[in-house]
Amino acid sequence: MRGYGTGYRNVGVTLKGSSAPVPLAMGLSGEGSGALAEAGPYDVAGGVGRRSRSWHVGSWGPNSAITYALDELRRKSRDQARKNPYAGAAVDKLVSNIIGTGITPRSIAKRPTDGLEPEEAKRIKREDAAFRAEIQRLWLAWTDEADSTGAHDFYGMQAIAARGMIEGGETFVRLRTRRASDGFTVPLQLQAIEGDHCPHLKTEPSNRIRQGIQYDAIGRRIGYHLYREHPGDGAFNADSFDTTLVPAADVCHLYRAMRPGQDRGEPWLARALRTLYDLDGYLDAELVRKKNAARFVGFIKRVLDDGADGAIGGGPLGTDAPDDEGAAPLDLKPGTLQVLADNEDVTFAEPPDSGPNFDAYLRTALRGVAVAAGLLYEELSGDYGQLNDRTLRAALNSFRRSVEMWQHHLVVFQPSK
Repeated sequence: MRGYGTGYRNVGVTLKGSSAPVPLAMGLSGEGSGALAEAGPYDVAGGVGRRSRSWHVGSWGPNSAITYALDELRRKSRDQARKNPYAGAAVDKLVSNIIGTGITPRSIAKRPTDGLEPEEAKRIKREDAAFRAEIQRLWLAWTDEADSTGAHDFYGMQAIAARGMIEGGETFVRLRTRRASDGFTVPLQLQAIEGDHCPHLKTEPSNRIRQGIQYDAIGRRIGYHLYREHPGDGAFNADSFDTTLVPAADVCHLYRAMRPGQDRGEPWLARALRTLYDLDGYLDAELVRKKNAARFVGFIKRVLDDGADGAIGGGPLGTDAPDDEGAAPLDLKPGTLQVLADNEDVTFAEPPDSGPNFDAYLRTALRGVAVAAGLLYEELSGDYGQLNDRTLRAALNSFRRSVEMWQHHLVVFQPSK
């Protein structure tokens, strides 16, 4: 081997029986390509190579990417959660792990006692403990009155809000102040509403409105434009579809931002919707195929003489005349030894099985759904047969870290803003 060209970039070899060097870089025709092109810094950038030429994507911002897709993503996510058992299970598992029976706050109010006399410090601690107990009593009494509709307690509203965020991408919770004459323990109630109440297509740059959210001059949220009724339920009043600007201090926006500057949330099942839809159709088709295959027990073959008149399905094995489609019932009892007539034969149906790869395909598809939703495959499918206690413990530890992150960043912090 010796250098070809100048430097060490182009290398050629001399074949046996020839004195001319042959470059290692050759075209499809077998001719040398000359100088080698330098490799790009990234394989997927620049459209170089057969696998990257057809990969073209747009430069979508954190809000423009979801503006015109949010409505369809919501509809399809909710559709799958209603109809697809695996999609419904994914939502249920996420809600039960993030909320469970409720995230309960505790008062930690206390005054500093450093530098005080022992008796004075004890008195302050007793008063602080009594204060915390009274706060806890008021809190427990208020949790049963928190829902403005009276359908749930405060912890049930947590589950409803989390479910709306996972299914539809976001949930708004309005803080509704009440009069003292209304008789509530605390004159405050909460109203959980779906993200559809805030029109994401309402954007007015001149008025600092983007995706239904009002901003001030420094980019801070100061209000939300909300419909009085859900746009999918039809008009309940004459002004049901009129928007009202609600101050941001009276609204909690529960959503998971995936990019900095993202205003609205996308459904958590967005990355798995295509797989869920195709998997549901595949399982349904497989069930129908097996059902139809099981209906055919066998087929009766008869050979009729020339000119003979015989109905399909008739004869010793056909107890009744066939219907318009040629099917006739067959009366078989346990221990039957049926004598066939001349020129009759019975062929039993042998429908094809699902094949040995059915379980492997189903597991692979469900693993993809679980990863996209942030779940464990075992949690989603209920299949723990391939895990031992150590691997399950390791998987659960990682999943619990994700749950703790969602609890703190999404549920605990956002309602306190």
